[in-house]
Amino acid sequence: EQGDSGAQSILGQMYFAGHGVHQNYRTAAYWWRKAAEQGDITAAYNLGSLYLNGQGIKQSFPEAFNWTKKAAERGFAMAQNNLGFMYANGYGVAQDNIYAYAWGSLAAAQGVDMANKLVVDLTTRMSSNQIAEAKRLVITLRSGSGR
Repeated sequence: EQGDSGAQSILGQMYFAGHGVHQNYRTAAYWWRKAAEQGDITAAYNLGSLYLNGQGIKQSFPEAFNWTKKAAERGFAMAQNNLGFMYANGYGVAQDNIYAYAWGSLAAAQGVDMANKLVVDLTTRMSSNQIAEAKRLVITLRSGSGR
């Protein structure tokens, strides 16, 4: 309540998992939002996941995309994986295999196994020119200037 984003993020996790408190996804979302609004990337990823799955809050793909992207842009590997998945399926954003491949590649480079599977699947749906464009986009995203 005093604005410590780390404590707010931990409270969100406690309510999400039911550690020491009754499990309550809505309350987890409340605390994660407070932390995410202060730049906590783990809280932003977690809040995005709640929106993606509709846990404790109304499912909203645009909100899921917004919060997940904030964490992904700051290098959070699981958020990069989820953002790739969202681009691949058009959840909260126009479907785009090039961006899906690029975000998936960034997550895969950090050891996220699901991201490897995403990238392999996408290569079966993309032309060699699209794959080359996606690989160039990876470089742009690493520099922090992607969409």
